[in-house]
Amino acid sequence: MDVRAVNYLFKTPGGNLYHSGDSHYSNYYAKHGNEHQIDVALGSYG
Repeated sequence: MDVRAVNYLFKTPGGNLYHSGDSHYSNYYAKHGNEHQIDVALGSYG
């Protein structure tokens, strides 16, 4: 994923799960979404 943030992408036969970790919103969310088929995304805000 990105070297500046902690993000996770789990690819399984049942679907792909993206977790943004504790990252603030950035353009990398769109970048990762365009580069990978994401079925479920978990975003943390705080």
